[in-house]
Amino acid sequence: MPTDQPNTAPESASLIDEDDAAYWQRRAEAELEMAQKATRAEVVAAHVALAEAYLERLYDKSPPPGEGAADDEEKKND
Repeated sequence: MPTDQPNTAPESASLIDEDDAAYWQRRAEAELEMAQKATRAEVVAAHVALAEAYLERLYDKSPPPGEGAADDEEKKND
């Protein structure tokens, strides 16, 4: 079914990335808030670990599999 909207796949992809980043940021902040409110050490540790995992996703700038420099070298050697 045709639509009147132009194909904006590259722009849509970047918007998804921004949405993902905002999501990971919100989740990390929420986990840190819960860690601050927790009264048991193991609960604090669990929330901090989750916050760290969300922040790793937020700041992970490594290329997707198959697009890194090591992969380029392998292709040259094949």
